[in-house]
Amino acid sequence: MRYVDSATRALADTIHDWLANLLPSATAFACQSGYYRFDAIDNFASSIAKLLSSGGRFDLVIGANEERLSAPDLESTLELISLYIPTTASFTLVGASNGLFHPKTFYIELANGSRHAAVGSANLTGPGIGHNVEACILLDSSVDDSATIDAARDAIISWREKATAGANDARAVTPEYIRELTAERIIEPIPVERPRTGTPTTKTGRSSFPALKRIAGIPAPRPRRAAPTVASPGAPGVTLRGATVSFPPGVVGIVKRLSASTDVKGFTAAPGTPYIALPPNPSELVPRLPLKPYGRNQEPRLDLVIQARLLEAPKDVVTSGKDTTNITYVGMGQPQKSKMDLRLNVQHTVMNGLKYVASQRGLAVPKGGEFVAIEFLENGGLARLTFVTSQPVLGALQAALKPGRSWGWLSGGVLPIW
Repeated sequence: MRYVDSATRALADTIHDWLANLLPSATAFACQSGYYRFDAIDNFASSIAKLLSSGGRFDLVIGANEERLSAPDLESTLELISLYIPTTASFTLVGASNGLFHPKTFYIELANGSRHAAVGSANLTGPGIGHNVEACILLDSSVDDSATIDAARDAIISWREKATAGANDARAVTPEYIRELTAERIIEPIPVERPRTGTPTTKTGRSSFPALKRIAGIPAPRPRRAAPTVASPGAPGVTLRGATVSFPPGVVGIVKRLSASTDVKGFTAAPGTPYIALPPNPSELVPRLPLKPYGRNQEPRLDLVIQARLLEAPKDVVTSGKDTTNITYVGMGQPQKSKMDLRLNVQHTVMNGLKYVASQRGLAVPKGGEFVAIEFLENGGLARLTFVTSQPVLGALQAALKPGRSWGWLSGGVLPIW
């Protein structure tokens, strides 16, 4: 047993350091935390992905406390673990109308059979595990009572079991539940940091107290992801925050017939980065997207977020999250290194997510000759992809193609609301 207290401002006295040392070799991770932000596990995403891909177990239980949750934090978490829910992963939200869900308990199993637990004041947030003054007791099965470690683990797992059994104080977090909570204003549609009555808050203005010293070795926090603001369906030009991508009147994006050789290789497990070939003629799509020179060869590029879905499962949306994705005008840099080709790159994680949705819904994955509708929002900062494999929308997209071409303009109102 070891007591740690981050008042020392030493890295070794933080839960962040405890996680960093144990997660790379973990076969199971479980946590219950009163407050939660995705930034706490963002830096450990590769270790969590390794744990899950090798058959390990991941269980996270968080509190629905005082509107401190944001939809992007929940969505980012689902993006990381959704392929493994419910077989080897769970994500549970616990709440009560007259009290807080307030425990802070961590449990980790390692490949060598050892088991570890941490119980203390640190919430699973970036500040909680690596900045605030927090205190915890660390337990190790090689020297500490196994029954106590079991009790910490079982307390966490019990909430997953309650959610599975249909308890009204514990619910599995799903995309549908996030939308429901957001609509009811139980959680925020964007990350917020504002005071709540009766809740201690971080000092942001003038104060007689000094600022906390940063702990060396803790990565600087990344900007928190904000949910995009969506224009009404069919709005000419798709407006967001006063900016528009300049399309013809009534147009919200493009229609593309999928090529069997390139556009669907993310579904067929072909090698290389999946991408959708866009119309490369400079007089058509390119002037409408704010591409900027990028990289050593200064190829025009536009970084963006991707949201993707299958038309037959329109509410099961897969997103690129914080992973970098882009539209790149290959071959148009200085010097010109290859054939001119405008590509919308789509990560394997997005394609794998769509394949998972298809498998769960009993649907076929898109194939060559079928269609994708691509809507551009946030002045090109967001691309929404709808893969269409069935009538009557398939026929409408077919009719939208330019004569003799594999693409055409997408009019508003053709697709279901996101």
